[in-house]
Order: sequence, then C-alpha cells, then structure tokens
Amino acid sequence: MSQKRERYVTAAGIGIYPSLVDPDTKFNSKGVYQVKLRLPPDAELFTAKPRKSLGNFKEFLDRQVEQAYEHFKKKGEAKGRKKLFEPYTVEEETGDLILNFKLNASGETRDGKAFTQKPALFDEKGQVFQEEFVGNGSELKCSFELIPFYTSLLGAGLGLRLKAAQILNLVGGYGANADSFGFDEEEIEEDENSSDFSEEDDLEEEDF
Repeated sequence: MSQKRERYVTAAGIGIYPSLVDPDTKFNSKGVYQVKLRLPPDAELFTAKPRKSLGNFKEFLDRQVEQAYEHFKKKGEAKGRKKLFEPYTVEEETGDLILNFKLNASGETRDGKAFTQKPALFDEKGQVFQEEFVGNGSELKCSFELIPFYTSLLGAGLGLRLKAAQILNLVGGYGANADSFGFDEEEIEEDENSSDFSEEDDLEEEDF
C-alpha cells in the first residue's frame, strides 16, 4: 500500500495560463493539468486538514528541499556536489513567487495498470466548479502534495502535485475581463425621457 501524503493549501494567488478544466497536451501527448500561481513573498502555507498555518511558504519549501537532499544522500543517491532545485522562481521586479503545480492526466501504476485523473475544482462557495474554462489572471487557491525527487542534472528538489483548486474570482478567456482593459464600474444616471431602442434602432451584429 502506498504511503498517504500530506496535503497542503496555498493562500489565494493569481493563476498564470491555467490548464485546469482540460489538460495541456502541447509538450505531453498524455496531457498535464497545470497552473503557475503567483503569490507575494510573504504568503503563508497551510495544512489541508486540520487547517493550520505553516508560516512562510518559501521558507517552508526551502526546508523541505534540504530534507529531500538529506533523504537521498542517506540512500546513496545524492552523490557529488550538493545541488538543490527549488520548486519556485522569484520575480526580480516584485519579489513574487511563481510556483508550478502539475498533475499528469494519465499514466501507469507500478504494477502496470493504466489510470486517468484530474484535479477537483471548486468555486468560491466550495461547490463543484461548473464553468468550462479558467482564464489567465483568475484568483485561486491550490491544494497539493509534495513529491521529493533527485536527478544528477537538477539535484534534490520537490514536485508540487496538484490535487484540487478553488477558483475565487474567475476570469474568462485569456485574461479578458473589464479590469484587464482598464475599465471600472460606472454609475449611470437614467434619463426619465429616454427610451429603449426600437426594433429599427437595434445594432446589427456586424457593427461591433
């Protein structure tokens, strides 16, 4: 029986070109669900159940990478110069963390059985997510597992295996909401003498 891994939950961040409803097949024909999540440098990390703060997300990941190295070193797999591969990048201008969460859409178990999987998706109320697309710039949280690994090229590192996402503020299309174009909500006073468009005044679809 495989060991049950602990699950973690991020703070709310901004999704960068997520593939959450349908897997991305550009570089992997079997498909990969993925999202890059932008978080501020002081973002906290939480255990999923019971919910408890683990403090600064970046510092937690740095400690886990060190532990992964020591684990593989004891097994005799980490040889030569010490190398660590952090599961994030830091944006130079803002200091924001960019984390890459992934989940293979299909594969095989160790005993050769084929499987398919997808992340569970929920809306801001905790209900099953019903939309057909999650656009760039959507605000969301990710639930994930840590997957330690070691390769001679990268060294010791961690994979962030996506298990679920909660979409808090959905952006449709490719980041195409009013705010992304610089539009704010405007209060418009109605003219009592104004009337609705008549059938003849309706705009033709081609006019827009």
